[in-house]
Amino acid sequence: MFDQFWGPHHIPVTDEALKVLTDVNSDPLTRFKNALIVSTAPSWAENNPETIQQWIEWRIANPIEPVPYQAQLAIGLELLTEAAAFDNKLHHINIPTLILFV
Repeated sequence: MFDQFWGPHHIPVTDEALKVLTDVNSDPLTRFKNALIVSTAPSWAENNPETIQQWIEWRIANPIEPVPYQAQLAIGLELLTEAAAFDNKLHHINIPTLILFV
């Protein structure tokens, strides 16, 4: 069994995180850094600046396109119906699969 982290049974996004994740006014790198800060444990980003910088450098080298980002955000914001949620499709996977999430 696994925790529900998407779709209708996910843990709701905090108001602070929602503000950061839906920000369209800041530059992309500022938005990404702010998203890392609200997506990690309290004080983790401040205590691990090298890792944050590595993630930022990786994102610069691997930019995310708007459509996949919007799809990911829709999942996190519970905009998918229960029927469309990914967890309902897991039983159809019939090959060894590693599912990672942060």
